[in-house]
Amino acid sequence: MALIAAEDLAPLLVRNGWKTLAMAAFLGGATVGLGLLAALLPGVAAVPTLLVAGFFFNGLIQLGHESWHGSLFESRIANALFGHLLGALAGVPFRAARHAHLAHHRYNRTAKDPDAYNVGAPGLLVKLQFYIVVFAGLPLAPLHFGLLYPAIALRGRALLLHAVELLGIVLFWGLFLHFVVAPAGLQRLFLYGWVLPLLAATPWNGLKSIADHYANTWEGDALHTATTVRTTRLWSFLWSGLNHHLDHHLYPRVPGRNLHRLHAHLAPALLAAQAPVFEGYFVTFYRAFRAGPTYVAAPSPFLSLGRR
Repeated sequence: MALIAAEDLAPLLVRNGWKTLAMAAFLGGATVGLGLLAALLPGVAAVPTLLVAGFFFNGLIQLGHESWHGSLFESRIANALFGHLLGALAGVPFRAARHAHLAHHRYNRTAKDPDAYNVGAPGLLVKLQFYIVVFAGLPLAPLHFGLLYPAIALRGRALLLHAVELLGIVLFWGLFLHFVVAPAGLQRLFLYGWVLPLLAATPWNGLKSIADHYANTWEGDALHTATTVRTTRLWSFLWSGLNHHLDHHLYPRVPGRNLHRLHAHLAPALLAAQAPVFEGYFVTFYRAFRAGPTYVAAPSPFLSLGRR
């Protein structure tokens, strides 16, 4: 689907590793700094600061998403190393998460979409699935991508490499906690500087996830199976431009920082097609949350991966 001329697309595909590293350092520093600031505040007064820390942490998660597409660095090795590092810091194996996400792009909004947690037959199960992912998706991600998804979706060499990666993550955190955090008495700083910001990122990540596929058509065409939410340039910048999620699905090789430029080219076609493009994240978060899951006359693909 050529919605943009090749000569206009080419400059949007350029990757910039130095900007990626600078953004990662900024987001990581803001996350840890705000988390540590929250440690100095009494009781519930720390909550707003932690929520802001979680906002920045979710920016790091969006960089991890881009590493799955190889759109951060010109070098495939650099993309993979960066993705492995970010994944390990969140306890999420890079290989399994990338495998699942690329399958999501390939089978988006169909019965083979492994990311369609917000779709299923009417009933309590799909509702629980929907709201659990929104409110507990990040804490459950290590379990899902570490054990459940690989057990049913990976085979042979891919499963072996995943097992090695998972062992590496477990050893890294075990050794770090045992030889660095515990001896130096840094448990409280580690809790506020990393663990609590990760938990605070969960609602941001969950609400973004349901907004990404709000008002989509099940088994629809490419213009109606992902959603773009126009927001402020600053918010878009901090979340790697991935509020332009429909644009990303149409051209997944375009780095997130260039998606706003891509959207400027695609906007007339999206408007003409009445594609799901909405204004304002908070409004879209609310509408997507209230709307709940999409009901179809079939089991949830998210719970039926074994049949893929």
